[in-house]
Amino acid sequence: MTAFDIFCRELKIPSHDRVFVAFFLFQSQQKCIVVFALVCCFAVLVALIFSAVDIWGEDEDGITEDNCSKNCRIVLVENIPEDLSYSDNGTAHLSLYQGLLSLLDSAEKTVEIVSSHWALNNIDLEQSHPSTWQSKQLFKRLRGLQSQEKNLKIASDLKQKDSKELKALEASGADIHFLNMTALTRGNLRSSFWVVDKKHMYIGSASMEWHSMAQMKELGVIIYNCSCLVLDLHRIFTLYWQLEYKDFVPAKWSKRVFALSSKVEPLKLHLNDSKAEAFLSSSPSIFCANDRTKDIDAINRVISDAKRFIYVSIMDYLPLVNIGSHSSGSTQPNRYWSRIDEMLREALLLHNIKVRLLISCWKQTHPLTFNFVWSLKTLCTEIPDCSLEVKFFCMTEQKNATFPKINRNKFMVTDRAVYIGNNDWIGNDFTYNAGVGLVISQAEVLSNSTIVEQLKAVFEQDWYSWHAKSLHANTIPECIKHKMNHTATLKIKIPFVKEVEEMLEKAKNMKPEDLLFKYKGIMYPSLLSQPENIDAMESFEAREDDILLGAYPKCGYNWIIEVLNKIAFSAGKLKNPQHIPYLEFTNPEKMKNLSTLPSTRILGTHMNPDNIPVSFFEKKSKILVVLRNPKDTAVSYFHFYNTNPVLPTFESWDKFFSQYMSGDVMWGSYFDHAAAWEKYIDRENVKIVTYEDLKANLTEGIEDIAKYLNYTLSDDQIQTIAEECTFDAMKEKSAETHGSFSKVIFRKGGVGDWKNHFSEEQCKEVDAKFEQCLAGTKLGAKIKYEVHCK
Repeated sequence: MTAFDIFCRELKIPSHDRVFVAFFLFQSQQKCIVVFALVCCFAVLVALIFSAVDIWGEDEDGITEDNCSKNCRIVLVENIPEDLSYSDNGTAHLSLYQGLLSLLDSAEKTVEIVSSHWALNNIDLEQSHPSTWQSKQLFKRLRGLQSQEKNLKIASDLKQKDSKELKALEASGADIHFLNMTALTRGNLRSSFWVVDKKHMYIGSASMEWHSMAQMKELGVIIYNCSCLVLDLHRIFTLYWQLEYKDFVPAKWSKRVFALSSKVEPLKLHLNDSKAEAFLSSSPSIFCANDRTKDIDAINRVISDAKRFIYVSIMDYLPLVNIGSHSSGSTQPNRYWSRIDEMLREALLLHNIKVRLLISCWKQTHPLTFNFVWSLKTLCTEIPDCSLEVKFFCMTEQKNATFPKINRNKFMVTDRAVYIGNNDWIGNDFTYNAGVGLVISQAEVLSNSTIVEQLKAVFEQDWYSWHAKSLHANTIPECIKHKMNHTATLKIKIPFVKEVEEMLEKAKNMKPEDLLFKYKGIMYPSLLSQPENIDAMESFEAREDDILLGAYPKCGYNWIIEVLNKIAFSAGKLKNPQHIPYLEFTNPEKMKNLSTLPSTRILGTHMNPDNIPVSFFEKKSKILVVLRNPKDTAVSYFHFYNTNPVLPTFESWDKFFSQYMSGDVMWGSYFDHAAAWEKYIDRENVKIVTYEDLKANLTEGIEDIAKYLNYTLSDDQIQTIAEECTFDAMKEKSAETHGSFSKVIFRKGGVGDWKNHFSEEQCKEVDAKFEQCLAGTKLGAKIKYEVHCK
């Protein structure tokens, strides 16, 4: 008997009516299921509605659009490197360090920070730079917030996840969220701003690293008691906060991150008792929640509203996308990104607005920057009332290059508004990278208290300073020139590499005894030189502005010839870097062709000075001689012989050493060669430098050589050459510059390797030879034998 039968019997329902009862119960059950489903759907709908509704009092400390503060104080903050000089009447503003400390002093409950980099507490630099104490003190204050019962919330790029500083801050109570920008946008986090108690804020170019408070020129603004605007910036912070651990951007945003200001409906404020309108913008576009203005549209609004002038100060300007900086492995070609370029062209041609671009000149400045800004400048050729000026802001660097200095400002000021942002004006930054911008509009008033007037004064101070170099058609900025130098060097050396490869092929079919020939008692390599070459040298006519590098083999010739090449190019003496010919490797026909080369000619030789064309001394051409201590020279020469396919090999180090000491090696005796240069050491056109001194301080050596050549180079040029001419840098590019011969030329490049080869008896033999030939001479003193060979 079923439960239904029992139910009907208890109710005394006749059997013929039970079928109707069963049908009724089935219908009721279906209605219950439908009602239950409707209730569940309603509950989900209510949850969704409430999740999208912003409950002001609960989430935002009672601050609403009606009661938020609009009477605000704004302060311009800057970091000016200590040795960056301006005129005595220059304008000074609150330092970035003091400004950020003032925000911490104002904090009561919560400090929210977004920064792409964290390196405030770099212990390794404490002794080497005087300004790191500021960033260390700021880091100490941030760590102490938890002990003051104040919350610290940080949003940063996932690339900073292993940062020791962030881990230390987390251990001190900070709450940290990381954004996987690679997955979200294929870009990077560039945003830099603070939100304090939803009342005060900072936005600007500086990130949370010691450089921003020491070596970098930074600019931003701090706004106090401005909860209407700060609340809007807090919403951008909340948007970042919600993206932690996500690898996609939501199709719909919570209303909690909707914009409270926009270019269409800016906030009406009082800034320092002056009426103003302001709104915040964001990039990239997929990070713009409802009503949020895109960064690029904010810039367009400021440019479009200008009536008289547009002044722009930025670190980088490049209207390209996909230049290789946003995602590794991208194979997409560069494409022109026209947005800002077109805005400026329209302002120039259609509205006759005066435009000035001040662009930082630094090592990462893209070579095409020059082309793009020159293209803009040529628009105004022979067009009345069209004015575009471009300058490159070049900050000198300390000579040891440990602390490069860069102008990282990112702002625009017009006669009506300012834009302060986090992104450089590069297509990639607005397309892939996360950044924030602030636009403030103010009517022109006869007062220097407005932020528009203050920022205009900052721009003009930089524009008229001696750090700003004007753009000229035939003058390539130094920051770009060294990159063009590298490109040109590769192009000029391709024929040389081809010649080397052909020579190596010939060597494979030659007997070892045929690889050398002896002429007038000295051996030379057969595949590189011939007796008629050496004879032709006697009639060679030098010029007064020639530069000749003389060096015994393996004393640093290939190194210093590259240094000379770059010095002459940077000084404007060469249109392109050259492949420098050896005189003794030049056949009579090519020797004649040397006379057709334009000045300045750079030439080289391993020859004994007594066999160098006499015209070099008669014309007083510049002769630079590089020497190396005899023991390291011997070791390097031994390996050169044994790894060089165009030379015979030695069966042992001892066998080579014997011939080295007797002078039975290419170009003869090291000691005869060095002793001969002693006779010329006091000639005004002869300068002798040593391999060891250049290894110890290449920067100083380059400066000294340039002075000897009467060339004027900036500190930045000198440092760039020094960095490109280190042994490691040249070895890294040697396959491009020297082909397969690179493994022969670039071995260790060090000092003191002789200790791994010389026996005690061999040391004594070289010591005695040095004593006999060079001890007590000026040249012997330059070698510093007691330092490097004992």
